[in-house]
Amino acid sequence: MTRLLAASPSVRRQLGALFKERDAERIGSMGDALAFAMRVHCCNEVGLDAAVDVEKHCANLVESSASPSNHAIAQMAVSTKVLNPFFFSPLLR
Repeated sequence: MTRLLAASPSVRRQLGALFKERDAERIGSMGDALAFAMRVHCCNEVGLDAAVDVEKHCANLVESSASPSNHAIAQMAVSTKVLNPFFFSPLLR
């Protein structure tokens, strides 16, 4: 949907506000890693702050990690506000 909004000014005029409203409703809701990543991407595209979702995902990564090095990697993800959790997920396995 974000690509369609970016590619078509008429679609952005018609659906942009509704899309932003629906994204705002979903911030902080439950989900898996893919849901968090998609929500953060969509929020960034429409100018919403999805820091809550980034922190929730990183907290889930910290909970699922067993070693202190994994904890450090997850903390780095939070402190640098990396918005691509797929980059850090393989490092924690």
